[in-house]
Amino acid sequence: MALPVSLRQIVTEVEALQDGWTIYLNRKTGELMTITDREARIALEEEQASELADWLMEDFLPKVKEVVTSDDSVALPNKASVEFALMEKYCAAVDDPQFRESLLNAVRGQEAAARFNDLIEAKSAQDEWNQFKEEALRDLIAEFLDSHGIGYVESKSSA
Repeated sequence: MALPVSLRQIVTEVEALQDGWTIYLNRKTGELMTITDREARIALEEEQASELADWLMEDFLPKVKEVVTSDDSVALPNKASVEFALMEKYCAAVDDPQFRESLLNAVRGQEAAARFNDLIEAKSAQDEWNQFKEEALRDLIAEFLDSHGIGYVESKSSA
């Protein structure tokens, strides 16, 4: 991916991100690299990797270390922080004061996402939440890119 980056592609990548994974974006080239937390620890020699294949040790992990430590790379927001930020924004946007208060209480503490989703389902607000989440995630990623001086376009044709 070259600069400017495709906002749509980055949003899609962040939506698909699993817990324990981080996407790094190269500010100069626009290249994305998804790295597990364990790969980063091993590459930074914070964890032993004796059971890994030679090709991982020789080829992949040096690239991981380069990406993780480079000033040219920026880690995109992780799944947990994105989900929590979107839930908080949605709570603030809910018009019904009782429902808003219930949602705000749900997003506190352990299992916040599960409680939040249970309330959304009970109120039959899944369509509203999904539409809000899609737009808010796009805005959150756009703000993140702006704050790091990374140019983007709404979508990019595959040429």
